[in-house]
Amino acid sequence: MSESDARLERMEQRLALIERHLRLEDSESTPPARPTTPTPRAPARAAATPVAKRLEVSTSTLMAWGAAGSFLLAAAYFVVLAFDSGWLTAMRQIIVAVVAGSALIAGGIWFSGRDRSYAAFMPAVGLVTLYFAIYAGHLFYHLIPVPVAAVAIGGISLVGVGLGWRFGNSV
Repeated sequence: MSESDARLERMEQRLALIERHLRLEDSESTPPARPTTPTPRAPARAAATPVAKRLEVSTSTLMAWGAAGSFLLAAAYFVVLAFDSGWLTAMRQIIVAVVAGSALIAGGIWFSGRDRSYAAFMPAVGLVTLYFAIYAGHLFYHLIPVPVAAVAIGGISLVGVGLGWRFGNSV
């Protein structure tokens, strides 16, 4: 018996098992149906895709986005509180934001071996934090000159492209 014959035999056995499970009659025991001429029908319209099918977002993805948003809001609140209280000067705030953003990117890369889908959110939040740091340093505090800010934004964007490639655009 050739390999293709053995494979065909296994497929027939599996099909017979499925038919028994579904309580379908064996096609050999039923007489063949008479060919009928099909009645013309109007062309079927494409069924509208339900909203739930179009927006297939898992609960864990929503939780990860919520956590990322909460972290960003908490970080922003902390920076404002620290500045208003005089704990951090403007330059220290920018440095803390850059360190935190870089730590989030490094942590996401480190965690990518454990849980890739969640780990991708950490570098995403880190990139946003770095963008906000450059924005605040240049436009809000006027500490970063235009050429340095442009190069920093370009560098952050290139890091983002690299991270998108590394994580397979999972966020």
